[in-house]
Amino acid sequence: MKESFYSLHIRVHAGSSKRRIEVRDGAVHLYTTVRPIQGGANRDAARLIGEHLGIPKSAVSLFRGGTSKNKVFRISGSDLAGRRSVKKKNDLLIPFLKEV
Repeated sequence: MKESFYSLHIRVHAGSSKRRIEVRDGAVHLYTTVRPIQGGANRDAARLIGEHLGIPKSAVSLFRGGTSKNKVFRISGSDLAGRRSVKKKNDLLIPFLKEV
């Protein structure tokens, strides 16, 4: 059986004072404290997405937008299906996942 994947469109704000994810104006905004140097902000964004979804960081990868603020991350469907229990407030990303 073919593995399923989901995409997540996010606007990343690197070099922020606090790490957080919020939904504003119908879009997902991710704030990372890491500067956009040598992909550091992208790696931290993937970690933060994994933390919020309750999945391992290895299940989240950057698909498009390596040097842009607007990014698309790819998430493994099998990891998402077996995700560990997370707080309800962290489910804010679920409506923005699109199966690919």
